[in-house]
Amino acid sequence: MNKILVLGTALIDNIIQSNTPINEGICNKASSLLMAGGSMRNVAYNLGILGLKVDFLSVWGNDDYSLLIKKELKAIDIDTKGPQIDLPTPVFTHINTAATSYSISSFTPDFYLDYNYPFAYQDYSLLITDSENEKLLENILTINPDIKFIITDHLPNIKFDNIIGIALNRHEFYNQVNNHNYHKVCKDYPNAWLTVTLDVDGAFCGDKADSFTITNKNIVANGCSLGCGDAFVSAMIYKMQKQASLKEATDFSLSLSQKVYNSPKNVLVKD
Repeated sequence: MNKILVLGTALIDNIIQSNTPINEGICNKASSLLMAGGSMRNVAYNLGILGLKVDFLSVWGNDDYSLLIKKELKAIDIDTKGPQIDLPTPVFTHINTAATSYSISSFTPDFYLDYNYPFAYQDYSLLITDSENEKLLENILTINPDIKFIITDHLPNIKFDNIIGIALNRHEFYNQVNNHNYHKVCKDYPNAWLTVTLDVDGAFCGDKADSFTITNKNIVANGCSLGCGDAFVSAMIYKMQKQASLKEATDFSLSLSQKVYNSPKNVLVKD
């Protein structure tokens, strides 16, 4: 058993870009890009592009968007799992103008997987999720005590020995910890590596034995940050599965994040 399961939300990203400030008195001109999204959907897709075999577990809407997301994942050999509910697929809209930016989402709690949803977690050796549902993680451990966790987007409150990796951005970190002592937090999770992305400053990475910050290289201004964190997480997981060092994995992850920043779509490559 060496299968990877990604658990989280699938939705549609709607990116609207205007090079001028919004004028309320006229019909403003802007470009629009629709594409499959959702942090964990992005991670599953990226890992598939990078060549890892993963399954994706989510709660699915009842519309064509849901079918399109499943079809796109199937095209790169990712099996989709989970229940369908009688609601349309959520849409995340990011509006970026010359003056400011806004984010709007139609996501509702209906799209969170129920903690006791019957699923064959025993078939997997690694689970990647951004879920904060402690009952869900505890239930998964009851079914499969040997499964390993990589947690994204937050610091888990329950310090399971099974957690082997944690990845989040600096804003998510500061929401939970009122200081910048990343290495101290590493020691709270003795079996895990921890990465904190630092925007233009690069990324912190560490574990109980070592820690360091790697700066970004070849930064290009005026890119789109949507999906950059998901690219970083995917690259870290890919490299760690290949037994790379923390530094090698972080370097690779920053490189792929920069590619996504320069072009807000899936542009991951192995090399």
